[in-house]
Amino acid sequence: MADSAGNEDYCVCSPDRSFAIAPVEWVYELITNKRRPLNYVLTFNMIQAGRLPPSRAYAYKRIG
Repeated sequence: MADSAGNEDYCVCSPDRSFAIAPVEWVYELITNKRRPLNYVLTFNMIQAGRLPPSRAYAYKRIG
């Protein structure tokens, strides 16, 4: 997956590609950005409960 600046990253996507998590970037941000909220438990719980915001197929909406 590439962002608007053209940077590529490996992602874990939902089957219809409506949502994506870039785990390497996510962990890097958690380690280096002390102001970033630690929301990984919330993200996991939202995925598990099926309570994600609206999205469409192939939107690759980033969560987490």
